[in-house]
Amino acid sequence: MGQLFRGSASEAIAPLEHGLMLNRYDPQNFVWFNVLALAYLFAGQANEGLVAAIEARKVGPTWRPTYETLACCYVSLGRLPEARSCVELMREMENPTGDALAPLRLRNPHWADQMADLLKKAGWQQ
Repeated sequence: MGQLFRGSASEAIAPLEHGLMLNRYDPQNFVWFNVLALAYLFAGQANEGLVAAIEARKVGPTWRPTYETLACCYVSLGRLPEARSCVELMREMENPTGDALAPLRLRNPHWADQMADLLKKAGWQQ
């Protein structure tokens, strides 16, 4: 996570994958899969990001940040109907009390802007 938050998306992938292999059944893996998905997305590998985001959704199906990541991956892959479905689900979900991704956005405003643009293309208005 530290590698990603420092802006090294490509370098974050292998350690995140390794950590997930250590404990595939950790109930918090939805966060780790989501972070892995973002690492892939920002490394220019949206398809792999989508796979990781889908895993995040399986572990934590009600965590809204996963749907943000899914929508971003879908838009990056040109799959707007799926991205819009994610946005519709996001509208029905509560915003989590804490923002686990705040340090990512703070230290990497270009990625925060990229996510905002992708979400806007998916139909998300804040």
